[in-house]
Amino acid sequence: MSTNKIQHFPDVPRRLPKQNRSELIYKKIVSSAHKILSEYGRKGLSTTTIEVVSGVKKSTIYHYFPNLDAIVMEAIYLEIQKVKEEASALYTERSNATVKDELLIIIDGLISLYDRIEKLDPDFCQTYLVYIDVWEILVKTSQQENYPEKFLSDVLDRCVDFNSEKATNEQYHMLARLLQLLTWQMLQDNQKYARASDFKKLLINSSVAIIANCLK
Repeated sequence: MSTNKIQHFPDVPRRLPKQNRSELIYKKIVSSAHKILSEYGRKGLSTTTIEVVSGVKKSTIYHYFPNLDAIVMEAIYLEIQKVKEEASALYTERSNATVKDELLIIIDGLISLYDRIEKLDPDFCQTYLVYIDVWEILVKTSQQENYPEKFLSDVLDRCVDFNSEKATNEQYHMLARLLQLLTWQMLQDNQKYARASDFKKLLINSSVAIIANCLK
């Protein structure tokens, strides 16, 4: 089990862009950091390498970010957005899908996302995982306040064994929280759980308990 102690929330950007030009510069910094982390890991990340890849001067990088941790967090946010876009592009509706079928797909996606984030910067992930809120990030990027509830409602509503008329927003919200927090915390404790035969089954059964009154 992980024994890392959280000391504080990772530093946030000094300022966010307000104009188109500054937004382009900001995105260059973050996308360049993401590229470096993907190819070389944290050992390859510095303001110097970001300057070389992005073409943005160090002074400008520090204008937006106080340190590398703040940049890494933004790169992780970018990774989450990439995964969402990939999932949206690949997803196709299936006929006769059950609640457990759809929950398995979501859990597989969360496991894959955890692996991708962890590969960007393992130490950062272990230390600050609790602050990486997938649903909050998707709320911001989708500009839809109830994104978690809407997403799960859309997914479960097409299941042959789900009665959406009995479901509440509180259930959808709780389900979203349980799926991420429980899946990621278990993986942080021991990544071998992802290969354990009963791991996903236990996660599915825990999730189903929240919406048991909605099953047909």
